[in-house]
Amino acid sequence: MRLGEIIEDPASTPLQLAQVIEQDAALAARVMRLANSAYCAVSSGVDNLERAVCLLGFSTIHHIALCLQSLQILGSQGPPPPEQLMEHSLQVACASQLLAERLKLPLPQRFFAAGLLHDIGRLALYVLEPEQAHNWPERAEQEPDRLLAERQLFGIDHLEAGRLLAGKWKYPRALLGAIANHHPGLDGEGTEPAVADRQLQQVVCVADNWLRQLDRSSLPGVEFAPRTKPAVVLGLPGEPDEQFVLSLDIRLAEDTPAWG
Repeated sequence: MRLGEIIEDPASTPLQLAQVIEQDAALAARVMRLANSAYCAVSSGVDNLERAVCLLGFSTIHHIALCLQSLQILGSQGPPPPEQLMEHSLQVACASQLLAERLKLPLPQRFFAAGLLHDIGRLALYVLEPEQAHNWPERAEQEPDRLLAERQLFGIDHLEAGRLLAGKWKYPRALLGAIANHHPGLDGEGTEPAVADRQLQQVVCVADNWLRQLDRSSLPGVEFAPRTKPAVVLGLPGEPDEQFVLSLDIRLAEDTPAWG
């Protein structure tokens, strides 16, 4: 809550934010690891939180804090989620930032954070409903519409679960939109947010869909339906190209240790 207050105050300084981060050892360690990873690519290294805040940006710090808080809360409620789910989230995070950089969109780090949290609803379903989650692969094979299959099995799909959690935990509007709308209809239409928020949703949607086209997700019963319109709207190819694949492999190799 204190981080949110500082981030929303236009008069706040990186030093003030760093002082709050220092009070949470897990968050401080993660921020420093990220600032010293290839994620920021600073050759001289980062040796203090204030500089790390300057490099990562207020929005990214906020999203990292939200991610850690969310995982801690869910982790206390039941068995740990499948490791593949966390791997997929990191892949979508890296892919989202790569696409944002390619499109020269402002603050590409926030796309990383949105990708990292895009499946928070699926994470909640696995943690809070372990028995149903155990039956998910078999149920998914019987129903091509995987969101419908989730609603039939869990009583809710992961988009709605993510929207409810993000709203309850007061996630920023743009982040909530990306969580709730990263599987738009086949025509690529979702909600009608502001331009910057819509770009966040579209980029996360394309990153998630491209990874599925590459068969990078080992999650059982995950929906795959090529959706070309969101990519075309952004001026991207309808499917992942060689440039994306090569860049993604390099980024994953460089950034994964910072999130281990």
